[in-house]
Amino acid sequence: MAALAGLQTGLLAGVVAPTLLSLPLRSTLGLWAMLWLGAMAATALGLLVSCAARTHRFAVTAVPLLLAPQLLLGSLLRSREDLGALGLVPAVLSDATAQRWAFEGALNFDTYAGGGVLRPALSKQREPRLVSLSEQSIVSTFFGEHSSGTASGARRRLWVPAACLAGQGGLLLAAAYATLCWRFSKKPRVRGKEVVR
Repeated sequence: MAALAGLQTGLLAGVVAPTLLSLPLRSTLGLWAMLWLGAMAATALGLLVSCAARTHRFAVTAVPLLLAPQLLLGSLLRSREDLGALGLVPAVLSDATAQRWAFEGALNFDTYAGGGVLRPALSKQREPRLVSLSEQSIVSTFFGEHSSGTASGARRRLWVPAACLAGQGGLLLAAAYATLCWRFSKKPRVRGKEVVR
C-alpha cells in the first residue's frame, strides 16, 4: 500500500508541480513527501475500518461517516480561524483530521500562495458585507501564523504538518493492528453460513 500510494502521489506531484505550479525539484520532492504522508494517513484509516468491520456492509457504511468530518473540518471549506470562532470542539476536531495537515503542508509549497487573499469582511453580527483584500498568504489565512516568515519559521510550518500526519498514520496503524489481534484472539462464532470473529 505504501509503495502504491508513493507511486500515485509521486506521479501527481511530478506532473502537476513543475508544469502548473512551476516548482523547482526540491519543492516538488517536498510536496510529494507531504502528499505521500497524507495518503498514508488516509490508508491507515481505511485499514482500521477494514479491521474493525465485522461485515463489508458496515465498512461501506462507515467510510462516508468518517470522510464527512474530514471534508467539513479539514480547513478546505472553512478556515481554521472561522472554525475556531465556532468553539473549542470544531477547532479540536479540525486538528484531529488528516486532511487539515495535508492541506496545510501542501499549501506551503504553492508558489502562488504568498500573495494577497480576497476574503469577505464580516459585520459585528457575523454577516458578510464587503470583500476585502488581506495581505496575508493563503497558508496564514487558512491556518493562522505558526511563526515569523524566517527560514526557521518556514521549516516549522512544514515540520508540524509532517509530524502530525506521520503521528496520525502511526496511531491508526497501531489501532488497526491491535484490532486485528483482539479479533483473532476471540473464538469464532457461526452465524448462519458465515463465521463471525
